[in-house]
Amino acid sequence: MLDPQMLAGRQTSANILRRPFIETTVGGGFVADDGDLGWNSEIETQGYQAAPFPWSFYGRINGLETDTRRGDDPATGQFDLEDRSITGTGYMAMKPTPNDRAVAYIDVNDFEFDLSTVLDPTVLPLGGTYADTGDTRTGNAGVAWSHTFGYQNVASAALFATDITDRSNRTRLEEIGFGETGFILESETSQQSYLAAFNHIYGTGDLTLRYGGEGGLLEVSKDETFSFVFPFIPDTIISQSTTAVDVAIGRVYFDAVYEFNPTLKVEGALFGTYLDGGTIDEQRLEPRLGVAWTPFEGHYLRAGFLREGSFITSATLAPVGILGLQSDQNSLAVDGFSDTFAARWDAEWNSRLFTAVDYQHQEFEKLSIGVPASATTIDLSEGRLDRISATANVWIGNGFGAFATFAYADSENEDPTSPGFGGPLPFVPETSARFGLTWVHPSNIKVTLAETYVGSRTGDAAGTELESYWSTDAFLTWEPFDKRFELEIAAYNLFDEDFQVAPFTPGWGRSIVGSLKARF
Repeated sequence: MLDPQMLAGRQTSANILRRPFIETTVGGGFVADDGDLGWNSEIETQGYQAAPFPWSFYGRINGLETDTRRGDDPATGQFDLEDRSITGTGYMAMKPTPNDRAVAYIDVNDFEFDLSTVLDPTVLPLGGTYADTGDTRTGNAGVAWSHTFGYQNVASAALFATDITDRSNRTRLEEIGFGETGFILESETSQQSYLAAFNHIYGTGDLTLRYGGEGGLLEVSKDETFSFVFPFIPDTIISQSTTAVDVAIGRVYFDAVYEFNPTLKVEGALFGTYLDGGTIDEQRLEPRLGVAWTPFEGHYLRAGFLREGSFITSATLAPVGILGLQSDQNSLAVDGFSDTFAARWDAEWNSRLFTAVDYQHQEFEKLSIGVPASATTIDLSEGRLDRISATANVWIGNGFGAFATFAYADSENEDPTSPGFGGPLPFVPETSARFGLTWVHPSNIKVTLAETYVGSRTGDAAGTELESYWSTDAFLTWEPFDKRFELEIAAYNLFDEDFQVAPFTPGWGRSIVGSLKARF
């Protein structure tokens, strides 16, 4: 909001001095997965104009379709997976007067998938199948205005809207000799939110104050139907549920940052949250406190505590995090919240070595964990997560750079009504790592080779274990002719490692994605 013209920038040259331009990128390519071919496409346009007043725009549309078949032996896993998606993003920003700025944006996404799995014939001699289809549609839009009254005296106002719809159909059928029997689970979840926001920033000396409020309406509904299938008779509905609730939402906050000296800074904030609708009646205070200290040149220490509620929309005018520290985001119910203690040490040891160590302890109330490739969620009343990670980036020289990250997590399902009570939280691996090497050449060539490890983790509320896996990935980018063209090739899971992202939901196989873009 302080400089919305930054939304658009030339890709074919440096933006040292802002000058009028219009640039368009058109591209397309292929997606190859174990011999199956798909396609991807993209069109992007952006520009900046100085008359009749400074204004800029940005728009992008992406399309993708893939068809994957994996596995030759049903006993070890055999499935077909089709993905289709289209996404679009648009921004417009303007500065009608030297003291006023305005921004409008829209973001839409439509993702569909169709998964069909052949069940293990050693368990089901006559055969069986598991099918899962889904359609997720999201939309976000907003308009915002900002006015500068004086030095360090800025007011902003905005309107935000969000629409999310998830549809899922899961079918498990077994052959019994004269037909198929099994179960069907159909679910649909929708969420719409409308939010108005106001923010004021005022600074005096070494003290910066931020305060404001947000209020609006959240509409949530969920339908689920569980049916039994048997030959020669209509599908029998075993259970059916429908829930719908309108929740009034409100939040006010006050934040203060004080800089004692260039090496020591503190920040404190207090948020007040109000939720009312259906069975939800929540009023709570959410404090935040943090300190940042630079004990030696090149070493930066930060620590803080944050209580945060569920993010109703993806956009906000309120402060995010504390002194640049942000909590690891986990899915929460509408009236859920998390308490996070975070500490981070960033170090610049010399001009070639940079490291970071990050620790977070989190306590959750009312988790709502989404299941990959599904509209269903795993709802838990309480949970805990402790995570520590270490990252290093090294400039080797001659265009080479290396990076590495290792993380260890200890989590616990603290919901006494859950079948996985006392075990780890779903989808949280105990160990994970990523490391690799990047080479950059002055002729606008960039090559990266990376290795990713994801440790074993549970895949549902009952504690079903998903095995660990390694994935080797490689990326090539070449932008010749003054960046008028861009060739990108990305290879994922080069060694075709088999793994699952959820029970009965396999991960991607060896995939190669290529695209060629032209800018004019």
